[in-house]
Amino acid sequence: MFSTWIYSDDPKPYNSFGNIAAMRVSACGLATNTLEEAIEFSLKVTQVSHNHPKGIKGDQATAVCIFLARNGKNII
Repeated sequence: MFSTWIYSDDPKPYNSFGNIAAMRVSACGLATNTLEEAIEFSLKVTQVSHNHPKGIKGDQATAVCIFLARNGKNII
C-alpha cells in the first residue's frame, strides 16, 4: 500500500496502522522539549500516511517512551 500511496498524484492517508509510522515518529521524542510537543509532533508526522486511531495511539506512545527515556525516566 505504501508504494501505491507514495507514487500517487494526490497521496492521502489510507487508514493504515502499520509499524512504519512508529519508526518515523521515533525522532519526535528526540526533537521536542516537552511531552506535549512530542505527542503533537508525532500526530503531525503520523497523519501524513497513517490515520487509523490505533496507529496514531501507538505512534504517540512510541514518541512518549523515547521522550521519557531521553529525559532519564524509567519504568522502575
